[in-house]
Amino acid sequence: MHLKLPEGCQDVKQLVQELIRFKQEYDWLLSNHAVDFFYCDFWNSKVPPDWHVLEECNTQELINLASFGETKAGWPFTLQEFVRKCKSLVLPRDPSISDLQDLINNSPELDKLITYGSEKKKIEVQALAAIIHHFTINSEATHIIDMGAGQGYLDACLAYQYNHTVVGVDDSTIQTCGAQFNLNRIEKVLKKRADITGKVMHVNSRVEPGELLADILGKIQGEENLRDIIQDDQSWILCGLHTCGDLASTMLRQFTKGDASALINVGCCYNHLSEECSKPPLLHQTETPKDYGFPMSKFIESQGFTLGYSTRMTACQATCRWAYEYETSVENFKKHSWRAMLQVVLTKSKCFKDIDPSTITIGRLGRGAFKHGFKEYCIKAIQKLGLPYPTEDLDENTINEVEELYSCKMFQVSVVWTLRAMMAEAIESLILLDRVLFLEESQSCKDIWLAPIFKQLDSPRNMVIVATRK
Repeated sequence: MHLKLPEGCQDVKQLVQELIRFKQEYDWLLSNHAVDFFYCDFWNSKVPPDWHVLEECNTQELINLASFGETKAGWPFTLQEFVRKCKSLVLPRDPSISDLQDLINNSPELDKLITYGSEKKKIEVQALAAIIHHFTINSEATHIIDMGAGQGYLDACLAYQYNHTVVGVDDSTIQTCGAQFNLNRIEKVLKKRADITGKVMHVNSRVEPGELLADILGKIQGEENLRDIIQDDQSWILCGLHTCGDLASTMLRQFTKGDASALINVGCCYNHLSEECSKPPLLHQTETPKDYGFPMSKFIESQGFTLGYSTRMTACQATCRWAYEYETSVENFKKHSWRAMLQVVLTKSKCFKDIDPSTITIGRLGRGAFKHGFKEYCIKAIQKLGLPYPTEDLDENTINEVEELYSCKMFQVSVVWTLRAMMAEAIESLILLDRVLFLEESQSCKDIWLAPIFKQLDSPRNMVIVATRK
């Protein structure tokens, strides 16, 4: 197994056990819902009294704590130790240490006629396409299948810059249509280029947990544009860039149970991972899948350990960016504080008399909801919930009373949100180690890599898993 461990750690399973202990020790942070902060008096009931010293920080100091682990000499030892663990137990994320970095450094610049999308997407495609190309050539694979292909950024590069045959699969019709539109545009520009021999096809299909690569190919073989592409004598590379939730886990299972030559995957959206013992906060869950997103490895399963919804949500945070996106960070602090204050407002309404407040879900509100003060924010949230406004117990006076009582305590929410978010990389490390342990336990892999391939500031989900077949 090729991966770099934190300084002082010599064994993957030892690190996993330390990460599990870390999660359990500070589960009081991870299991709290920010929306219930004031409703449950979290500051006084859960936060250690000597940690209240963080309330004396200013916003910049709080952000520097999150991004750089900067502490102060007068802080209690228990707080200093928490910060140390947040930084010392995580997998190294600097791409310059990666065993795969030479492949990226020696890759050609992206052809401007072929590549499209944001600068972030181009950085991701530059790195991952070079790795996929290398393992496709080395394994003598004839075709590449891209799971969760989205707008086809990666596929266009693989087909038209590296001359591979690529099938992109995505369950969103909008994404698939967008990918095809972009490919049609590229093909018009490149139609006179004799040096381009690759081709790419996109298909709209959902990949279900438990399905094998053969199942996917069987489902899409009937597509008119794929009939000449998918044949029995072909060998495949299985890849995905920022595969959402369980799609990453499904791909790993497909690789261990199928006959693909290699697997290259960068996952994301850990909040969408499924667990047997954990359900989303509302009754949105339908049939429970047989193959869960976490844990995958027998080793972590043997520890009797689960993450839980709140912890999976935390794993998606990227505190490394907070110091470089100061205004956004401050805005997010305000959003979390206002949502906690809104929870108190809502619990004063008869509409929620017999409802557990933790099940109140509002979802996304447009940016305009946060531009004109707390009262306007509350009104827009109440309207989105479909509640009447005003009523005798839910009106302007109710909102003003809550704002007057809690606005002076908003920084407490920011402190707790920061502490919780600082655990994100440790939780993400645990999820990634679970996946490579699963591959190792399968005994189907010749080599396994877990490595950072682009800078976290460019793309926080920067860890690739690569596996080759025995």
